[in-house]
Amino acid sequence: MGLHIKRKREALGVIAVQLAEEVGVTQRCIYKIEAGKSLPTWSVATRLLEVLGMSLEEVVKTIAVEGKEHLQI
Repeated sequence: MGLHIKRKREALGVIAVQLAEEVGVTQRCIYKIEAGKSLPTWSVATRLLEVLGMSLEEVVKTIAVEGKEHLQI
């Protein structure tokens, strides 16, 4: 999920500190989530998706598609 959050944030031209402020977490928290070193709580995850204009369905579908691509040799 973290990589998808990072990609969307960068595509929108939002810096991590701005996203952190809007979500109500620290910049370090955003970086840890984006790097896959930490999983957001449900409330943080839903706020991230809301702020970035993403849906949970969109993230899950993207992860599923990318997972299938990695499995194909």
